[in-house]
Amino acid sequence: MILHDIISEIEFQLHTNKVKYNCGEELKCGKKCNKCLSCDKKDEKNRRIILAYLNYTRKTPIAFERKVVYSRELKEKIRKKVIPAEEIKTLRYFEGKFRKGESIYYNLSKGIFDGCRQDVLLNSWHIYHIHLNMHEVMSKSGMDRNRADYLLFCIITDSQVLFIDVIPHPASPSDFVCLNFLQIICDNNWNEEINLERVKGAKNVTPKITDEEKLYDIMRKANMMFELNGRVFAPIMGIMTSGHSQLDVFRMDQFFIYIHDLNNLCQEPVFIPDHENNFILGRIEYYSLGIKNTSTVFKDLRIVNNL
Repeated sequence: MILHDIISEIEFQLHTNKVKYNCGEELKCGKKCNKCLSCDKKDEKNRRIILAYLNYTRKTPIAFERKVVYSRELKEKIRKKVIPAEEIKTLRYFEGKFRKGESIYYNLSKGIFDGCRQDVLLNSWHIYHIHLNMHEVMSKSGMDRNRADYLLFCIITDSQVLFIDVIPHPASPSDFVCLNFLQIICDNNWNEEINLERVKGAKNVTPKITDEEKLYDIMRKANMMFELNGRVFAPIMGIMTSGHSQLDVFRMDQFFIYIHDLNNLCQEPVFIPDHENNFILGRIEYYSLGIKNTSTVFKDLRIVNNL
C-alpha cells in the first residue's frame, strides 16, 4: 500500500509538471501501460515510472543560491571577445540568477518534459546546457520564445555552478557530446565533480575515438574511459546499457530495498506527501517496536531516518 501511495504521488508530480512518460513503449506492453491496473509487469512498470521521475528531477535542478565559477578557457574567450558582447551580457545575467538562487527552469532543454527521453551528455558527464536568452517565460508553451543561438554548458552541484563553455547551438544531438568539454573539465580539475576518476598508472586507452558522432552512439548505452594529456579517467557513476543514468538506477534500487524492509519489519507505514518543500517528496510514518518513527523521502528518493 505504501508503495502504491508513493507511486501515486510521483505520478501526480509528473502530471502537475506536464511531464510525459510512456512506460508501455519501454516495456513493449502496449501504449496504455501507464493507466493499466492489471499489468503483468506491475513491479517493472513502477520501476519505469520512478526512473522517469528521477530522470526529470535530475534534469531540473532545484533553484537556490550557488557559487559560480568560470573555467579558465571560458574566461579567456571572454577576454579575447571570442563570444559576442550580447552573449557575454546574457552570460552575466545567468551568473546573477544562479548566485541569487533564481530559477533557470524554462531556459533548459524542452527535453525536460519527457521523462523517458535520456540526455546523453547529462547522464554520462553530468553537464547541463542552458539557452542564453534573457526573455523570461513561465510556461512550457512559452519556451519557443526563449530559445537561443548560443548555449551555456555547465556543471550544477549542490553548492556551485561550474561554467565550462559557451558555444553556438549544436546542429544535431551528437554534436552536444563535445570532447573539448571533457578536456576543459579535466584541465580545471573538475573531474571529480562529474564522477570521473583518474586511474593512476593506466596508459594508452584503446580504442581512441575522436569522431564525436560515433562517441555519442556509444555513450548512449555504455561508459568509456578517456585519455587526456597522458592521464586516464574512468566514470564512477555513468550510464546503464538501457540508457538510464546509473545514479537514477542506484537510487531506485535503494528505494525499493528500503520499502521492502519497511513492509516486512515495521507496522502501519503511512506516506504523507509534502507539497510545500521544494526538496522533499513526502514523509513516511511507521511503528517499530511500538515506537513511532518518521523518515523523510527527498525528491531524488534518498531516504533519511529522522531521530
